[in-house]
Order: sequence, then structure tokens, then C-alpha cells
Amino acid sequence: MIDLSFLDNKIILITGHTGFKGRWLVRLLDKLCNAKLMGVAPKDIFFQESRVFFENIDIDEIFFDISDFKKVDDLIRKVSPDVIIHLGAQSLVNDAITNPLKTFSSNILGTANILSASGSLDKKIMFLNITSDKVYKNSENLDPFTESSELGGLDPYSCSKSCAELISHSFFDTYVNKLKLSKLSIANLRAGNVIGGGDFGLNRIIPDIHRTIKLGEKLQLRMPYAIRPWQHVLDCLSGYLHALNYIASFEECVSIDFNVGPQNFEKVTVLDICEHAKKWFPMLIYELNSAVVAESEFLLLDSKLLSETTGWSPLYNTHEAIDQTFKWYHSFENGHDASALINKEVTDYLTNNRSFKKAVTI
Repeated sequence: MIDLSFLDNKIILITGHTGFKGRWLVRLLDKLCNAKLMGVAPKDIFFQESRVFFENIDIDEIFFDISDFKKVDDLIRKVSPDVIIHLGAQSLVNDAITNPLKTFSSNILGTANILSASGSLDKKIMFLNITSDKVYKNSENLDPFTESSELGGLDPYSCSKSCAELISHSFFDTYVNKLKLSKLSIANLRAGNVIGGGDFGLNRIIPDIHRTIKLGEKLQLRMPYAIRPWQHVLDCLSGYLHALNYIASFEECVSIDFNVGPQNFEKVTVLDICEHAKKWFPMLIYELNSAVVAESEFLLLDSKLLSETTGWSPLYNTHEAIDQTFKWYHSFENGHDASALINKEVTDYLTNNRSFKKAVTI
């Protein structure tokens, strides 16, 4: 069990707070601590989607692109955050293939900007660098990646996230460890394929299922036999907060890498998810699409290090996470308010998961 009361009255800056994981993280932190929450993100498609999810949430929002160093530096000097949770990224694999330069600018330059600006402050800052399971060099076998596996993502999105990690390692080793010019404690967190309600991104299997059903269309399955470490968003965010609690326990600055994924190695394919969807949406129709896709076929994560080091464990197994996600979309399609659904799910999660010490406020 972890106690996040050390975050009370602290300033937490969340980059990419309007995205899928950011929306859930803001709600989770709002229930777990009395921190001052600040978010920075561009006014893109996720901005409009996110409005309903921030109802009755006390968060200060600033909108700009983190690839602009002057704006990043000005904000961080003005805010002087105690914690930075760096979610901000161009996170869609297909968009990265279509527009690699934008992806590199956001994911590589944006990360360097946040590190450089925050590292220049004369105070200790806890920094969660949220990357991806796709940072690893993938040889297309079913061996789960551990934190010591070789980095080397090849498609533009995976490459950008590998580079973001290398920049983090370089910054810590040079400016914190050797030159003693910075006081950042960093956790690089490599999450698997995160699922949950409120995700409306393109070319993600569950949002695509929801979208095609709503439109009465046939779903095109690009990689039906792809295997991924599917994980519920709240279990993922719980892992992030356990990592934050861990690096906060050190007086000195530390840097550590953690995988954040399901604890079982269930080999669940995209096709399996479609079959599961029919429980909730029996009208789903899909067909296999043989188009060439520049993504890895197989990807599994070993997250034992995070569990053994911090005491974290997910509440849901893979099939429960999938079921919980489709339950959210089913309720949403039957007229339930998105914000209320997330609020209830977070409350239920914290009630059923005794990992967090602080009582839930409803």
C-alpha cells in the first residue's frame, strides 16, 4: 500500500493531459491527493474531446506545442513544478508513419525541451518519462521484454520513443550523475497497449470497433493476429503512481526504468478482442484486411521488476480489462454521461484496489 499524501500541496505538471491516459490520470490524482494540478497540451483533436472529462476538476490548463522550447522554459520557470508526468506525445502509430517529422518533433524534441527546462531549476523534481513498450528492438518472437532488453524501435513512432528514452538516460548521466548540475529524479515507464473507456483515437482496435458499430460499417482488421500486452488504463496509471512513490522515497536523485504491463503473459490477439466485443455488441461485423502494415506482429512485456520493487499489481487480468472497457462503451452508447462513467469507474477501482492508502472522496 502506498501513501500519496506527500503530493499534497505540491505542483504536478502533466504534459498531454488532454489525451486518453491524461484524462484518466487527472481524475485519479484528483481523488488521491490535494496537489495543484496543471496541464499543458496543444489545442488539437484531443482538446475538444477532453472537455467533458474535466467537469468539476480543479486543473489549470495551458495550451501550446511542447516542441517550442521558449514556451516550455517560460512555463516551467513560472510554475516551478515538484512533479512532472510527461505524457505529451504524438501517440498514433499510423500518424507517425504518415507524418514522421511531426512525430519526431513532438516526441523527441518535446522530451528534450521538458528535461532541459525542468533540469535547469535549482530544486529536486520527480520526472515520469512515459514512453512505450515499443521502445524495444523487436525480433518478432514471443519472449517478453524485460527492462534490460535492447532498445531500438524501428517504425517512426517506436523510434521516437526509443530516442526519448536515450535522451532521458543521457540527461541524467551527464547533468545529474556526473556534473551535478540538475536535480531530476527520473522514472522511464514503458507501458503496453492501454485500453479503457473514453479513447476515441483512430487506428486503435477498441475505439475502431466502437466507431464502426456506431456508423453501421464493417470493421477492417489490419493485423488480426497481432499479440499485444493489453492493459486497463487504471492499472497502467496505478503503475505510474507506484513508480512515482518509489523515486520519491530516495533523498538522492535516481533514474530507473520500469515496464508497466499485465502480469500474465496471455497471448491475446486483435481477433480475440473482436470476438470478445460481440458479447457487448453482437452487431459487430469485421473482415480481415491484408494491407501491409509497418508494425511488429508480436509484443509482450515482463513487468515483474515494477511489482517486486514497488508492490504494484494490476487489479484486472487481460480478459477482465477488455470486458471492463467494452462495458464502458456499452454504457456510453446507452446514454450514460462520459464524465460520470469515468468518475464511477475510478471510484470503484480505488474501492476494490487497496494499493492506495488515502480514502476515496466521492
